[in-house]
Amino acid sequence: LEDRVPLVRGAAAFALWRLGPGKPGSGGDPSAAAGALIPLLGSRDEETRQLAVHALGRMGAAAVPALEKAASGRSRHRSEARRVLGEIQGESDPPAD
Repeated sequence: LEDRVPLVRGAAAFALWRLGPGKPGSGGDPSAAAGALIPLLGSRDEETRQLAVHALGRMGAAAVPALEKAASGRSRHRSEARRVLGEIQGESDPPAD
């Protein structure tokens, strides 16, 4: 997830999305996985960003603490974190900045 090559980061995010840490039987730690994916929300690479969004969305409630922390900060991925958080919580329009 920290590789300098966007394709590699995207592939790692895709793997987390497919594995679904936090899902029954996955054996993964969803809070660690969510925390690792948050920085990818600010990636310049669109595909990497979207794969991170899908992975976090699949984690559902397990990703909420990491997303709330990112959404309340001053990072470049704040608005994307708010959007994903809104999707998980069933809101059609996430809170504005």
